[in-house]
Amino acid sequence: PKVSFRKDLIAEPVQKLCFIGDMGDGSETQGKVALALKQEKCHHVFVVGDVIYSNGVETADAPLFQERFLKFYEPVAQSGHKPQFSVVLGNHDYQGNEAAWLDISKKHPWIFFPHYYYLQK
Repeated sequence: PKVSFRKDLIAEPVQKLCFIGDMGDGSETQGKVALALKQEKCHHVFVVGDVIYSNGVETADAPLFQERFLKFYEPVAQSGHKPQFSVVLGNHDYQGNEAAWLDISKKHPWIFFPHYYYLQK
């Protein structure tokens, strides 16, 4: 059955939350997911670990960060609703230098990574 909603009954604007993870391999599939995120016009993107395969990054300027994250998701962050990306690290990311993500989030305001563990309400 087709589901439809009456927009006049929605009191507040709908927020579209998108979740991705296990994605940092630089593949064509990763590019397709990034394009889908852009087309979906997400308000907020939650990155739930294993951001950069297979051993994370060592510095905020690491080529792998550019190749396996920035090139895919910066265009998404600059489009539509200009979503913020809230990042948590996975086991592969901890094989690198997790402190690099603190520096990354300082350089790129659209990336939210305030600490290794955090609560977001």
